[in-house]
Amino acid sequence: MTEQAPSPDPRIWHVRVGGKSYGPYPEPQLMAWIRRNAFPPEAKFSCKGKWMCASEAIALIASGDSEPVLLEVVEEPEIPTSAVAAVAPSASPDGQAPAGSPAGPAPAAPVPPTQAALAEPPAAAPRRDRIVVIGRRASGKTVYLAALYRHLWKSRDGMTMKALSGRVHRELTGIYETLRHGEWPAATLKTTLAHMEVEVTYKGQTRVLVGLDYAGEVFREAFVNDDSESPEAKALISHIDRAAAVILLVDPAVAVSGDADAFVDDDFGIVQAIRRIRDWPGGQKVPIALVLTKADRNVHLFRGKENTKDFISTHYPALVRTLGRCRYFHASAVQAKRDREGRLRPSADSVPVNIVEPLKYCLDVLKQYDDEQQAAAEQDAKQHAVEEYLRAQQAAQRRQQRDFAIFIIALITLGICIVGLILVFHL
Repeated sequence: MTEQAPSPDPRIWHVRVGGKSYGPYPEPQLMAWIRRNAFPPEAKFSCKGKWMCASEAIALIASGDSEPVLLEVVEEPEIPTSAVAAVAPSASPDGQAPAGSPAGPAPAAPVPPTQAALAEPPAAAPRRDRIVVIGRRASGKTVYLAALYRHLWKSRDGMTMKALSGRVHRELTGIYETLRHGEWPAATLKTTLAHMEVEVTYKGQTRVLVGLDYAGEVFREAFVNDDSESPEAKALISHIDRAAAVILLVDPAVAVSGDADAFVDDDFGIVQAIRRIRDWPGGQKVPIALVLTKADRNVHLFRGKENTKDFISTHYPALVRTLGRCRYFHASAVQAKRDREGRLRPSADSVPVNIVEPLKYCLDVLKQYDDEQQAAAEQDAKQHAVEEYLRAQQAAQRRQQRDFAIFIIALITLGICIVGLILVFHL
């Protein structure tokens, strides 16, 4: 089948919802969304011209005009987080953020996102109700999740973790036992829909953590190959859209390995996933912990002048621009040793390093948000109570003034009547 040539100069549209601009989107995709009522009623649309409602946009598209009439100067859409060249403080292996931040590359002009980033926007802001653990293939997701679950199942660090199903509990503990016996767990298969849901209790609050241990092929379908129609890819994107916090696992050795295919997944696929989070409603406040995995094997990458901030800025500039608020961690879920045949195997006496700190960071930020919202709600309630009290006082004062006026009018009326009667009797 021959590939069709694109039509010349297709019109590009932007969408404004809740004071924020999204896009650019090709006209056929926008039309399909409008027909499916994918946008809220207050949404506005623009194609190099004025902002218009959905019916006006449909009429313009149906007219077939090459360009809309420029009735007013269109406001430039907001530059997404992916174009901001700034990095939040990174964290050292002990979890403390050093002062200063690296300067990322200069902001680039926004480019049309891939099909995954162009997935149908929600009619309302997504319900961000989970902490999501993501990473590409061979980033250490399976090992990290198993070690984290085993560690927190023992109720350590003032934090506990419990699987929401027996299947997940058995799977995670089974993986950990496999590691203890010096074997690596089997690679996640493409057909395996592996999302593991657990409850995390910390500082009196319980939240859901979802480990997205999807196969690398599924991640590539969703965020690299513009093929997000498979059930697995759709499920992966759905979890991403509901992320209240993200633990992003990256094996830094991939950046220097020379494996171009693997690096594309890290450098492009992950950027697309994070960009989707940042550019959608509520995504700017989502805390992200970037975990550089396999610290025991990758420590040589960060010696000398090549520290964590420099390494990430050099090898992942697009990711730096997209992340926005983020903290970096080095972690080692298990330590690896070479056996007599030279094969790298997990050590039975491994000690997890920095696997809880990224989760604790996310939970602390979320609790801070909750506390701020609760304080704002309490302030609003107090303000509402004061306003209600003042309204009641004003109503009572008005009633008092009305009753007094009625009393005075009654007295005057009575006086007039008495004077009238006196005059009548005297005449």
